[in-house]
Amino acid sequence: MRCQNFAYIFEKKAYLHPDDTAVVEWHRPYTYTYRDLHKRANRLANALLKSGIKKGDRICCITANTVEYIDLFTAAARIGAMLCPINYRLSVSEVIKIISDAGPRILICDAEFIETAQAIGGEKTSIEKIVCYGTPETVSFQGLDDFLEDSPESAPEISGDSEDVLLLLYTAGSTGKPKGVPLKQTNLFFNAMNWIIDLGITRADYTLTVIPLFHIGGHMLWTLPHLVVGAKVLLQRRPSPGETLEILAKQDITNTYFIPAMGKMILSHPGFKNSSFSTVRFIGAGGEAVPEAITNAFGKLNIPILNSYGLTETADGTIGIRPYEAKRVASNCIGKPLTFTEAKIVDENGRDVDCEEEGELLHRGPSVVDGYFKSPEETKKAFRDGWLYTGDRAKKDENGFFYFLGRRDDMIVSGGENIYPTEVEEKILGYEKVSDAAVLGVPDEQWGETIKAIVAVKDPDNWSEDDFLSYLKTKMSRFKVPRIIEVVDELPKIGSGKLDRALIKKNHGKRS
Repeated sequence: MRCQNFAYIFEKKAYLHPDDTAVVEWHRPYTYTYRDLHKRANRLANALLKSGIKKGDRICCITANTVEYIDLFTAAARIGAMLCPINYRLSVSEVIKIISDAGPRILICDAEFIETAQAIGGEKTSIEKIVCYGTPETVSFQGLDDFLEDSPESAPEISGDSEDVLLLLYTAGSTGKPKGVPLKQTNLFFNAMNWIIDLGITRADYTLTVIPLFHIGGHMLWTLPHLVVGAKVLLQRRPSPGETLEILAKQDITNTYFIPAMGKMILSHPGFKNSSFSTVRFIGAGGEAVPEAITNAFGKLNIPILNSYGLTETADGTIGIRPYEAKRVASNCIGKPLTFTEAKIVDENGRDVDCEEEGELLHRGPSVVDGYFKSPEETKKAFRDGWLYTGDRAKKDENGFFYFLGRRDDMIVSGGENIYPTEVEEKILGYEKVSDAAVLGVPDEQWGETIKAIVAVKDPDNWSEDDFLSYLKTKMSRFKVPRIIEVVDELPKIGSGKLDRALIKKNHGKRS
């Protein structure tokens, strides 16, 4: 179906309102209309076709949040190629592993990451051509302007179908080996429709994209939904709390999406106290537990925080809080399933559980992929009877609201009690002297496991462990209070900005 092809959709936007602003770049003084985007993507699609890229071929890219990525996404949609954006924070060896699995023929690289591209060029891979854009210019690879030379702005025929894979994204690897997730055009389309319907996104909206576009969240939260309806998107090149505050203060942004780590940095920034954000009508949040401090701080500004849940395998959001629900749900609630998504909770035997009973969270719907890229065994384990088994723990209340409890593999069992790290972390992050926290279980002869908290504090010279523990004992059951506290300067993050739990467990998974 052509109507679910993003090249077709954006071409329609260029026809319906060609002069409306589509994309604004904060890092350089450029704005692009829907007509501009259409012409730019056509030139790139023609150049890719001329270079031999055809339907089904993989295109890798390493880019920050720039309009060139939007061009590449749309061009790939038009010619039916798979676009594989790679996390620019990865090491060269990690990038090589992804390229070896994906098998791309071409790499498009932002000049900021030229050293990575040069290292890739020195390895034996499937890549036949590397194209670089931005400054400084390099003599090592062909520049994008040269690659586009003599490429017409006329639209080549749309070859991509709604059932073609458009994005090949690799999971962050916080719980194991990264896997390729092949997202079809229809997966992305229905997820975009989910957000448009459930959040009420219209042409009058203006969203800020701060989540990196190599992440599914950068696409769906909420870049693509806004472009689908003909709204406006501001691209922040890379996450920066001070810059984000400046954008929210100076631009008429109506919504944006943070992962909690970004929210914590913004709250800690000195500029936050004098911020108003008068045009912002809601802020989305998710990826991990959202601290009450974030919800309360923005609540005082009359800006609801809309918690949500999603995975790369589900084209991101599957469950979320609607704007009209924000004031009547608890801070740890992730909402109800979005319009075109089904969710349920089952026990270890796959049977539905009762309300308030914990179990594994399952999803199905047109935004959910049907398997992993070249990984039949992993596909068989995760996709069963039409449902995606997420490995995440959750519960549902009598009103149908879902509550995320954490990954099954992260659960701590201490003295026969099940304890979810995210629940403890949420309470720790409510302590004003803590800037970040991670909780894990460590071996204990008496209890099997005991709780260890690794905390980053704002002012080490003004830190008292006794005061910290006294605070926690007023906020949670005593068996959930960490018995071991380790203070660090900062906690490691994966590419999406979430805690790198695998590395934290490796570095801090002992009692001392």
